[in-house]
Amino acid sequence: MGKKKIQYDGGHYSRGPYNKDELRPDLAGSGEYGGLERHALYESAVQSPQGDISYLLRFYKQYVGVQVPEHLREDFCGTALISATWCRGDVRRTAIGLDIDREALEWGLDHNGGTLTDEPRPRLCLFQGDVCDPLEAALPVSLPAASADDTVEAMAQMTLRAEAQATGPGKSGNAGETGLSDGNRSGSVAQEKVILTPMMESSSRQHGSNKDEDEDEEADSDGGSCAAKPVDITCALNFSVCLLHLRSDVVRYFRHARQALNTRGGILVMDLLGGHAAESTVSLPRHNEVTGAHFVWEQEGYNPVTRHIRCYIHLRDPATRKVLRRAFRYDWRLWTIPELAEMLEEAGFDCMRAWLRPMKEGLDDESDEGSCSSESSADEEADFVEYNSKAFNSKQMDLLSKGWTAFIVGIVAP
Repeated sequence: MGKKKIQYDGGHYSRGPYNKDELRPDLAGSGEYGGLERHALYESAVQSPQGDISYLLRFYKQYVGVQVPEHLREDFCGTALISATWCRGDVRRTAIGLDIDREALEWGLDHNGGTLTDEPRPRLCLFQGDVCDPLEAALPVSLPAASADDTVEAMAQMTLRAEAQATGPGKSGNAGETGLSDGNRSGSVAQEKVILTPMMESSSRQHGSNKDEDEDEEADSDGGSCAAKPVDITCALNFSVCLLHLRSDVVRYFRHARQALNTRGGILVMDLLGGHAAESTVSLPRHNEVTGAHFVWEQEGYNPVTRHIRCYIHLRDPATRKVLRRAFRYDWRLWTIPELAEMLEEAGFDCMRAWLRPMKEGLDDESDEGSCSSESSADEEADFVEYNSKAFNSKQMDLLSKGWTAFIVGIVAP
């Protein structure tokens, strides 16, 4: 009898915003990953932003109240896919993302930010910094400025367009003729703006009127008005709290997260894993039937004394089927739910709730690949259930001992 495999479900794999064609960005080169961006592959194969947001809203409504949450903070945000998806769900929503990896932040700003950062008051602000430090210590992230040659060429083209328009019979400026996004200005004002405004000037200046310039400058100086808003929901998903190995660092992070939450009530949501499956050496192929994305999840080297474990994600190019080995690596400290509860209380949270779901044991007999299909089946895991003394019967508790994933919700009561 062969070795029995454990199907590892990290909580919420992707039903994915990307299809196969969208996985290949227009500007992708033919480098190590065959022209595919590893971040796009990761988002498609691993993340499920809509599902995550549905849980965030569910927890907020249950523990805070009926008011509508508008401001999200995504810690360990990586490419900020959750933040961008959050903002696009409602025009009133804003978000900030914090991560230590500037390359991932810039990629996310370019691919997920879209117009969210181009408004006079940006609805999405990204910062590079350590989550254990105050947000004020982090650096605002923006896309790299255009090169000097590109700037000179673009300025020349815009000036020629403005001069050509000036010779026309009293035409008004518009986006198609001047290259400006503000199409309701007069021709003379548009010409002046084209000639005098450098390309590296923030896009918010191009959208704002002259009377708003002082306010725009203030917004630029602090990374955008959304950065100063009290947070309704903070999330730290993809098991990111396990990246913090010291208890003192986790408490520091929780304290900063607590201070940032709205005084009228807010929540901090993390995900966690445990049980035998989380502590085992496994290598499991996964497949997303919606996007066609493949990846392999690998765990090795679990230390029962320190509770450290190494994990890897091996991505697969859907076009060439080439495996990108160890595209992402994680060194985790597997915290337990009681430990997190104690640290949340120490950091000033009012209470904590845990929502658990057993991992599904074993792979399908007919296939060696796990499926991330969005289609439901009788064998799918049940929904996450809030833990209490009557939430799980003895059979379900036995399943939890074999492996579980959980949402941990730290609550600031309204």
